[in-house]
Amino acid sequence: MGGGDCRVVTAGAARLWAGVFWVVLADSAVQLDDVPVWQVGPGQYAAIVALQAKQPASPARYKAQLAGVAGLVHVTVEVNASAG
Repeated sequence: MGGGDCRVVTAGAARLWAGVFWVVLADSAVQLDDVPVWQVGPGQYAAIVALQAKQPASPARYKAQLAGVAGLVHVTVEVNASAG
């Protein structure tokens, strides 16, 4: 991961963060900048995924990729084009 950080509040959030990490980084052209995760209900989590890529896809594409992450009930995706 680049210069971002991860704020994990529970073991469940840590598992969810790992799921987000592997789904998004399956595309080697993507760099995660920040992925705060927090619990919003029993076994339910929300995340904001900030990422960058030289040729980024739409936020909807990344959000669709994350649909299979167990426990992730709300996600906001921020996509930025990387320099160079």
